[in-house]
Amino acid sequence: MEKVQLLYDQLAEVQVLFRSLNFNPIETKIPTKKAVYETKEEALFFKIFKNHYLMSIIYEINRKENQRDLNEYTKSHTFNILSLTDFKYRENLKYLVLGDTSDIQGSLLKYGRVSETDDIKIIQPDLIPSSVTQLKFDRSNTSPTNIPPSVKTFLCGPHFTKSYLNVDASLPNTIKNVKASIYNPKFLNINPKFFPEFLVTLDLELSFKFNSITLPKTLKFLKLSVIGVYRNHNNTNLGLETEKFIPDLPQLEVLILGKGFDSIIKPLGLGSRIKYLSLSSSFKHHISLNIIPENLKVLQVRGNNTTFENDLFYTNIQCISFPNGTKNQIAPAVSPSTDSFIYEIPTDSITPIDSKNKRKEIIKKYINLPLKFPLNKD
Repeated sequence: MEKVQLLYDQLAEVQVLFRSLNFNPIETKIPTKKAVYETKEEALFFKIFKNHYLMSIIYEINRKENQRDLNEYTKSHTFNILSLTDFKYRENLKYLVLGDTSDIQGSLLKYGRVSETDDIKIIQPDLIPSSVTQLKFDRSNTSPTNIPPSVKTFLCGPHFTKSYLNVDASLPNTIKNVKASIYNPKFLNINPKFFPEFLVTLDLELSFKFNSITLPKTLKFLKLSVIGVYRNHNNTNLGLETEKFIPDLPQLEVLILGKGFDSIIKPLGLGSRIKYLSLSSSFKHHISLNIIPENLKVLQVRGNNTTFENDLFYTNIQCISFPNGTKNQIAPAVSPSTDSFIYEIPTDSITPIDSKNKRKEIIKKYINLPLKFPLNKD
């Protein structure tokens, strides 16, 4: 009977642990008196059942806690091919960063086992586990081969300098989201085969000007900007002739021309299908009616020096957002604490809406896509 009471005590401790971890296990009443069994068989059955129950609870705690810790841990740590092969919990990874450097503090890289050559490393089949949904190549000369279909989001950092973007290499078509930071001017002509055929989201950070690029026709979200280090130190602006590639994207709904974009947009240079257009503070040109896509519903202007025609309020645009302090005369005086306005059109009287939640609510009325990368949660 003492062993039975011990099991009850253990169960009580586990329940307390559950509550501290915000879990909701099945409530089990713990009797205040010792249980009395008529036969030894009944006592034995109870003992076996309680042991099994305790084991299942403890296993579930460990599984959930280990998975949660593992995901948080690997988001900020980098593997190389050898350290990934040796990693004990490789089959449980959800986020994976592959790199070649061994100077990252606290990383999982193994000193003395990193190749110092510039040879392209080939990923062997089954190296990347099927549990991985987000894969990043950082400071890596690893070829994007043998990526499992479970990976939906692929990122490559600015140190991903090998010529995979302009040679005969491609990402698998199961990948839906790509974010690439490209600082090597040799990538002036990105190989269109590199991008997945059914790509939905693309976030490109560049360090140079180039005027032509071929992108997948399935894109719904596109963001273009300049890598921060080049934007700050070299004052680089992103020179893009949008009319050469934007109108050829029949499904594009969201276009974000990010930091460093200061190109003049030519008439019809954005096509007619875009529903959401965001212009960064780098954009300082006048916004005329002939550059506004026919189906545009939301226009977000982030720069104080950008001007636009009041006739924009009489187009198909449903809401316009611009920062406090804009030089447009149509902007009324508001509290200095207000960062930006958003106008919902049409209105009985044009007045700014300065609530962030209200702005989000208005935008969601017209735009079904999320406005941040990636579109889907991994």
